[in-house]
Amino acid sequence: MEPKITKAVRDESACVVRRRYRTATIEYRRRILSKFIAVSGYHLKCAIEVWNWETTEPKTPRTHNRVPLYDEAARQALIVMREASDLLQVVSRARARR
Repeated sequence: MEPKITKAVRDESACVVRRRYRTATIEYRRRILSKFIAVSGYHLKCAIEVWNWETTEPKTPRTHNRVPLYDEAARQALIVMREASDLLQVVSRARARR
């Protein structure tokens, strides 16, 4: 099923609706939930789970501060070896077709 709104809009509206949903009565919660499901395209249990998330801030991508394993000369050698193996695969496939 194709979502009816973008993910950013869904997340933003979930943050807004989350506050209202937590303070609402059971009857009003049902109305809020059915409207949110109709607009967002979420499944019932998924919508409730989204509202129960504690964080309201957007997720930031993780970055890795790793030291490179190989120096530039080793990287270039690995690239040459990979290209050679790709060439061997192409040749073997061509021979297999004959």
